[in-house]
Amino acid sequence: MAVTPFDAVLRDLHGVLRQVEHTVQADIEARYGLPLTATGSPARPAA
Repeated sequence: MAVTPFDAVLRDLHGVLRQVEHTVQADIEARYGLPLTATGSPARPAA
């Protein structure tokens, strides 16, 4: 299947959003000492 300009824009946007999420996650971890998982959700303690 051919890649359309729309597909390329979505891929670029996804990359930008991932960078922003990474920055926000690092800021939250630094400010509040909350270790977050890769998905940005609070880490759950081991059972």
